[in-house]
Amino acid sequence: MKVKQYYVSETGWNSADQEPVPNANLVLVFGSRPTLLQSGSYFTGIRALFPYAQIVICSTAGNIMQDRLTDDSITASAIEFEATVIKAFEYEIKGLNAYIAGAKIAASVPREGLNSLLVLLDAGDINAGYLLDGFNSVYEGKVPVYGGLAGDDNRFEQQVVGLNKLPESNKLVVVAFYGNQLKISHGSKGGWESFGPERIVTKSEAHRVYEIDGKKLLSLYKDYLGEKAKELPSAALLYPICIKDKETGELVVRGIQKLNEEDQSISFFSNVAEGSVIQLMKASFDKLIDGAGASAAESLRDGMNNPDFALLISCVGRRLVLGPKTEDEIYETIKVFGKDTKTAGFYSYGELSPVVGDKSCKLHNQTMTITTFKEIV
Repeated sequence: MKVKQYYVSETGWNSADQEPVPNANLVLVFGSRPTLLQSGSYFTGIRALFPYAQIVICSTAGNIMQDRLTDDSITASAIEFEATVIKAFEYEIKGLNAYIAGAKIAASVPREGLNSLLVLLDAGDINAGYLLDGFNSVYEGKVPVYGGLAGDDNRFEQQVVGLNKLPESNKLVVVAFYGNQLKISHGSKGGWESFGPERIVTKSEAHRVYEIDGKKLLSLYKDYLGEKAKELPSAALLYPICIKDKETGELVVRGIQKLNEEDQSISFFSNVAEGSVIQLMKASFDKLIDGAGASAAESLRDGMNNPDFALLISCVGRRLVLGPKTEDEIYETIKVFGKDTKTAGFYSYGELSPVVGDKSCKLHNQTMTITTFKEIV
C-alpha cells in the first residue's frame, strides 16, 4: 500500500510527499463544509491527478493530516492498494427508516470476497444507531464496519458527503474492501469520567429521552450545568452522558444531538432505552489525551505492526474541551505509530467501529476512534 497526502493552497493541490502514487484507487478528501461547497475546483484538481480513483468527500469539524490540525481547508490522502479491490457506493438516506435502510444498504454491497467496509455519512436526518443495527442484522458480526459521521465545525447546520462528485447533505458513502491480503484493526477510547449520581431513564423513545427519575431531562440537565446552561446548545458537547451496560458494567458515551425546549427532551446520536442507567460525564485534558494514545495502542493488537495507514476520527466534543491542546491528542497517536505510518482523519459528530471482542459495528461518541490498514503482499 502506498499513500500520498495533499492539501489545497492558492496554487492548487500540493503534496508534502515526494513519492508519486499514480495508480491510487481511493482518495479520502476532508474539509470544512463551507470550503467544500464554495468551489468545485478542488474536485476537478484531484480528479485530474487520479482519474480512476474512487474519490470520497466528507465535511468535518477539523482536518487531521499527519501531526497537523487544520480548519477552513481541504486535505486529501491518495491510497494505492496493491492487492485489494475497491468498490464504492453512494446512497440517499433522507426520510428513510434507519433500520430498514441500513439492512438494505448492507445487502446491496456485493458479498463475495468482502473484507470490510468504511462508511461515512451525514446523520443529520437519520438515527445512526438504528442504521448500524440494520447493517449488523445483515452481517451478523462477520463483516467489520468502520467510519464516522460528517461534521460541520460546532455549527450543526449542514453536513455533506459525496462520492466522485461534489458532496451533498443526506448522503451515505460505503467503501468496500475485497481480498484477504488487507489487514484492518481498530481502537476506540474516550477518557471522559462520570460524575453525579446514577439515574434511571423513565421515559424515552428511540434516541429521544424525555425523563430520568421521573423528571424532565432538559430541565435537570440545565440545573447541573448551572451558568454553563447559558452556552447551550454548544455546551452540551462538553457534558455528554454515559450509559452503563447492565451485564458488563461497561460505559458507553452518548453525545447530545438536539435539545427540545418545548417538551424538555434531549435527543442523542443513538438510542437510549427506558430503564437504562445513565450518568453525566466531564473531561480532563490529561485523560482525553491519554485516551487517544490508548486507542492507537489498541489498534495495534493481533499482530498489527507498522500499519501503512491510520484513519483517525475524533469527536468534535473532544476538540471543544481540548481547545488549543487538541493537537496533543494527535501527537499522542503518532508517538504510538511512529514516523512510517501515514495518518489522516477528521473531527466528527460520531465514530463508527466495533468494540474489542465484538465485530458488530457500534456508534461511539466523544471518542478517538482509529482504524489501521496494512496490506500483506
